[in-house]
Amino acid sequence: MPTSFANVIFAPKSMLVLVLSMLASLQTGCGPREVKIATGAWPWVPTSMEVHGLSRFMVQDDEEILSLRVEFLDQDGDPAKYPGLLRIEIDPAGPNKSSESEINFDLSDPEVNQMYWDHVSSTYRFKITPDWDEPPLPSTAIRIRVFATLEGAPELNGGITLRRGR
Repeated sequence: MPTSFANVIFAPKSMLVLVLSMLASLQTGCGPREVKIATGAWPWVPTSMEVHGLSRFMVQDDEEILSLRVEFLDQDGDPAKYPGLLRIEIDPAGPNKSSESEINFDLSDPEVNQMYWDHVSSTYRFKITPDWDEPPLPSTAIRIRVFATLEGAPELNGGITLRRGR
């Protein structure tokens, strides 16, 4: 059966139109996400910090510990690692000032940073054994304050009030 010249020209044109329309849809369908960039700074430096609600006192191996989770967020509200110094203050309410304690972590050290980073929750998790001469009563409010400092960035701080479980 003879093939007409019109059928030979028609097949490649339809294929060309199909390919061009697919390319055009790819160009318009997957545009880049708009990102806010901090002027003159690394855009993912944490701009806020929160003592996470998963923080609590718990018993582990017959020892009471404070499981403290700290979350840093960048300017887009996404979790971020923090490459600075972290100071944690534990302050049970009451007149006994000897119960207060302060712990420091240097998160600018890559090994320390990795040791406390929790990949699942994208927070830092610190397991702290309070250094109390005599632990406060279970109903005592215990104020936890966290301060983060990084050279060239504003100090971040946050806090939470917890009660012991025992």
